[in-house]
Amino acid sequence: MAQEARAEIAAVIRWYARKAGKNMQVRAFRTEVREILSLLSKHPNMGSPVVCGTRCMALRRFPFRIVYHHNSDTLRIIALTYHSRRSVYWAGRQ
Repeated sequence: MAQEARAEIAAVIRWYARKAGKNMQVRAFRTEVREILSLLSKHPNMGSPVVCGTRCMALRRFPFRIVYHHNSDTLRIIALTYHSRRSVYWAGRQ
């Protein structure tokens, strides 16, 4: 997982903990991220193609997408993006 993606996930967790004030939301977010990562590790072509050979998978209960790249033996998480953010600020990440 790219360091930037780890930082983005941690920032969202901090936001939910601070703004939403509910540990339940934090737990639900973490659980959903884990479930999506597990699903993608088994079925990497499941996500939608984006740009630069990347794919993305939307979280179901939260307004975020996981952007990733995969080849025959590696799944690399590149970014966690907010749905309304249209830019590909993460395109230079490996």
